[in-house]
Amino acid sequence: MRVAGRVQVALALAMRSGRETIHLTASDLVGHLNCRYLTALDLAVARGEAAKPSVWDPVLEILVERGARHEKAYIDHLKSQGHAVSVIDGVGATDDAPVPRRVMLRVFERAQGICPKCTRKLHPDHWDCDHIIAIINGGENRESNLQPLCNTPCHSKKTKDDVRIKSRSASIRKNRTGLRKPRTITRWRKFNGDVVIA
Repeated sequence: MRVAGRVQVALALAMRSGRETIHLTASDLVGHLNCRYLTALDLAVARGEAAKPSVWDPVLEILVERGARHEKAYIDHLKSQGHAVSVIDGVGATDDAPVPRRVMLRVFERAQGICPKCTRKLHPDHWDCDHIIAIINGGENRESNLQPLCNTPCHSKKTKDDVRIKSRSASIRKNRTGLRKPRTITRWRKFNGDVVIA
């Protein structure tokens, strides 16, 4: 089998590395099957022979978000069909669970210690682990939805923006469903003295 041979070659290359054990994910294997050069680059980065690219691409973030939504929809579909589903990827069991330190370290290292919004170097105790898509706006408590942001101004501004987006979307949803806030003023007086009842 040609495909199995390629995967075995990738595993053999990974295991021959003199550093710590290299763990290949399903994405690594799919990437290898589609592009051997990608595997060579990934292994060079893992061995320390090449630097990992530090490009922040908002389109890539959108793609990641769409992938996460698709995955969630498919898992919900499997559950609705009566299949047992075990969640193995995630930061916490609940939305309000704190981000574990080991995950924070991986998020920090993934960003190479640089704030993705302002591109300044992050300093210890002056950055926060932020949800790219806020939980209040439908984001998930997963490592792939986390980014390190400097406390001020980036994290403060993003939190305000997240709350504003949530407020606006809740208002639109209420208007569309007819759940508007009832009027508190039910009568008033015109300038000519006539009383108007709502």
